[in-house]
Amino acid sequence: MPGLTHTSDEGRKQQILAELLSSYILKDVKSLVKEENIRAFNHLMYILAENQGSTISMHSLAGQIGMSTKAVDRYLDILEHTYVNFRVYSFSRNLGNELKKSCKSYLYDLGVRNAILKDFSDMDDRPDKGAILESFVFLRLQSGLAPNMELKFWRTKGGHEVDFVLLKDRKPIPIEVKSSMPGPKVPGGLQRFLARYPKTSKAYVVNESINDQIHHDNCSISFVTFERFDRQEL
Repeated sequence: MPGLTHTSDEGRKQQILAELLSSYILKDVKSLVKEENIRAFNHLMYILAENQGSTISMHSLAGQIGMSTKAVDRYLDILEHTYVNFRVYSFSRNLGNELKKSCKSYLYDLGVRNAILKDFSDMDDRPDKGAILESFVFLRLQSGLAPNMELKFWRTKGGHEVDFVLLKDRKPIPIEVKSSMPGPKVPGGLQRFLARYPKTSKAYVVNESINDQIHHDNCSISFVTFERFDRQEL
């Protein structure tokens, strides 16, 4: 939005983002959602913002906003088709204890997310710093998807998780996001993934301070900083 790039006034930027959000709700969405359901739609957007990068359940969302799962799914479709929110679905090769038919949710614009939450505080002062860093990696991956690529995540019923699985020519590239790390140590969730999928040849751990490369069994694991990952060719 031009106003955001043409001003250095943080207060003005916040006001522009709030106006953008209001304009979207009042104009674009109003034509797609029944008037009496606008409040539920607003509530849904707040829940999605608050749970950025978390696994979401249609049944749970429906209960929280007081709508049917069919209606929630339609609202999520609207958000996706208007490039406001995107769903990432789980990766599974039909192993019994992996989650299936679940998804994570990401708002495309972190400024809009801040406007929804009414929180523009500095990164290091925020309890959701991890979600913001993960969102940065999501946006980088999403913007670089080629026709032979697909973006997923991986999680078992026992809670072992890899933040993203980039499928390139149907071959998985697991990508884990960490803020601070004491050294190039393979995260537990990534170890579990590599044990399940031993033919995986490449993986990434995106973090704040380490650039290094190690081998774990047959897999080459690159530890890259967020700055470097932004320029990384996958």
